[in-house]
Amino acid sequence: MSAELSSYGYIQCDVRMTPRRKDKGKRLSVLTDAEKFALYGLPDFDEGQQLEYLSLTAEELALATSRPGILAQIYCILQTGYFKAKHAFFHFSLKGVESDFDFVVQRYFREISLTDQTITDHEYYARRKLITDFFGYHQ
Repeated sequence: MSAELSSYGYIQCDVRMTPRRKDKGKRLSVLTDAEKFALYGLPDFDEGQQLEYLSLTAEELALATSRPGILAQIYCILQTGYFKAKHAFFHFSLKGVESDFDFVVQRYFREISLTDQTITDHEYYARRKLITDFFGYHQ
């Protein structure tokens, strides 16, 4: 697990679960793997948290729908919700966030047929800039 400050001034998280060392008694361990994941891992929303973090204000929805294409808009909504919850950005696949993806599609895009795709790196970073600007974070 690593967390570092990006050149834009916000935290980038990379969580990797690794086995504990056998000489654990000789090393100070401040956080357990579960605690590290709770702090730095991709949010795992329950239904109440989906309503809280993935239900957007009119301004937040306008930000998301400014992105080109439905899939980019859905990713932007998910990234906005995750940012509101953890103030961090995450790389994720739609298969890893199916419940949140389904919530967003049902709430905002009911009548649209989607295929499993990924977004470009350019779109990922452009979306991050929009979200940090929207929430008043400095670059």
